Amino acid sequence: MNRKFCGIRLAAIVVCGLIFSLAAACATPDGGKNDEGDEEQKLLTIEEIMSQYSAASLKCDKYSLTKYTKPYWASQIIYNETVCFYEDDGAVADKKLMYKPAKILEVRSYDLKTLYAEGTDYEMTEEGLRYIEGSAIPTTNFDYYYLDAPLDANAAFRSEKYPEKYVAYEEFARFPSKTVCVTYIRTEEWSGPEQPYSEKLSVLEQKLEKKENVTLLFYGDSIMEGCNASGFRNIEPKMPRLSDLVTKKLSSFYGYNGDTEITAHNTAVGGWLSSTGVERWKKQNDGIVPDLLVLHFGCNDGTFSVSPESVTANLRNMINKALALNPDCAIIVFSSTVPNTDAYTSETEAVVRKFYNNQDVYEDYFCDLVNEFDHAFCVKVTTFQKWLMERKDFIDISASNISHPNDFFARYLAQSILSAIIKNYN
Repeated sequence: MNRKFCGIRLAAIVVCGLIFSLAAACATPDGGKNDEGDEEQKLLTIEEIMSQYSAASLKCDKYSLTKYTKPYWASQIIYNETVCFYEDDGAVADKKLMYKPAKILEVRSYDLKTLYAEGTDYEMTEEGLRYIEGSAIPTTNFDYYYLDAPLDANAAFRSEKYPEKYVAYEEFARFPSKTVCVTYIRTEEWSGPEQPYSEKLSVLEQKLEKKENVTLLFYGDSIMEGCNASGFRNIEPKMPRLSDLVTKKLSSFYGYNGDTEITAHNTAVGGWLSSTGVERWKKQNDGIVPDLLVLHFGCNDGTFSVSPESVTANLRNMINKALALNPDCAIIVFSSTVPNTDAYTSETEAVVRKFYNNQDVYEDYFCDLVNEFDHAFCVKVTTFQKWLMERKDFIDISASNISHPNDFFARYLAQSILSAIIKNYN
């Protein structure tokens, strides 16, 4: 048996809220310094960044709304990108980062409380970083991910690749405790998909610019609900769930001061299919008249092999329900994240299925769907995830190893919403 950790590129991949209840940036620095790491609209050199930015800009030792919502494609300082080291046959594999790092500023534990030392615990490589023997950085191995017995008898997920093994699953600190956060400078151009601003959301943007009362509705499965943002699980560094990140950032960006407000409702429920979203719409959303509806469905639908036509029809139904309440309601539809392809659903289920079936075919249908509406936009999460997995392993962005994103991946979802709404957001 080749016990190498499955490589887990998109084939042993990623996140979803399954059957349980997943260029440079921007503002010119103030006097050459900025505590939140804003950057000129050009690629700066390492020396320019180190000389022009304050010490606070060059680290991230606690959750920061501004740093965490700065788009990955629009900042030369990447804050707290997550990686998880894996040991096989006594050797710990090097880790790639999203960009080739020009300078690593700091490496911290997931809770951000422990600072690791360059030269003692790790060293920078062309592609990312290398574990140094004897390092205090935690590592994982085959036996950490593949078990003889499940951690929870009600979540007995068999491995397809190793049928005698169970795929480890846990929702709290098991996997974050083995993950480290890397803050670094990049001088490499962004090569992945960027999230563009959408003119189709300009009516909402105008309301925000005028500081009108605005109501946001976040609806979907467990990923939309907030799993597994560290704040949602009440573990450090306690980053809020994506709906709260978006609401707080919009309020801050547009200068809401209490006379008016942005009100957010997150009515998502873990384990729901898009059909459940239709059936429970009135119960979940009664009395809510949204100015923005954000939908994340499809990951659970894929597990149950629901056709893309059916999922799209359900999304259309929910969009029309929102538009019946407010014809000017802005709509953002996320395409589906892709679940761990190496795992089956629990042996306790009446019918055991592969978690992954057809989630990655939904995106084109969802993007076609939003073309039917004047104020609707699709965030191509699937495309971004596939690109990301060309450089990173599954466990680098997962907080549960079966289902939900960690803080780093969840931040992308919030950044995409903000970039779609706010012109020239960076």
